[in-house]
Amino acid sequence: MLDSTDARASLYFRGGRGSLSFDYEFRDFELELPEFDFLRRRKVNFDANGIGLGARLDLSESVDVRLKGMSYDYSVNLRLDPNRDIVDLISVTRLSLINTLVDYRASLSLGFDFGLKRLEFETAQWEGAVAGSRTNSYSVRFLTPIGNRNDIEFGLGYDDSENYGEVTVFSVFLYFYGGG
Repeated sequence: MLDSTDARASLYFRGGRGSLSFDYEFRDFELELPEFDFLRRRKVNFDANGIGLGARLDLSESVDVRLKGMSYDYSVNLRLDPNRDIVDLISVTRLSLINTLVDYRASLSLGFDFGLKRLEFETAQWEGAVAGSRTNSYSVRFLTPIGNRNDIEFGLGYDDSENYGEVTVFSVFLYFYGGG
C-alpha cells in the first residue's frame, strides 16, 4: 500500500491572453511492503520535491492551449534492480506511473469552451520513477454542469507504455463546489 500527504503551491502571472505559473509540490510517502513470509509488513518512508511550469494561451474567447510540466526529486533512489520481483509487481500497475511515483510528467492540451461546458484534447508523457519506463498518453475529456454547484467530467484515454503495453481508460469525475 502506498499513502502520500501532498502540499502544492503556485505563483501565477496572468495577462490578457493567458497565464504562466511556477509550481512546487512536496509529497510525503509511506510505502508498506510485504516481507518474505507475507505475514509481516515493512514500512518505508520517503519524500519528493517537485518543480514545474504551467502555461495557458487563449487563442480566442473559447479556445485555449495549455502546457504543463513537473519534475520530481526523491529523497531515496527508487530505481530497483530489474532482477527483483518487486519491480514487476510495482511497475506493471499504473500506481508507479500516474501521478504517484513519476520522475517527470509533461502535457499539452487544446480546450474548447461551449458556455459552461468544456471539451479538451490532451497528449502527455511521463516516466516512472521505479522502473524508468516511459508512457505516452492521449485523452479526450468532456466537462459539464449537473447542478448549480456540481460538475461531471467524462474522460476517454489511451496509454502506450514501454512497460505494460497499451491500455484504454474510461474515467468519470464528480466535482462538488462548496458554498451556501
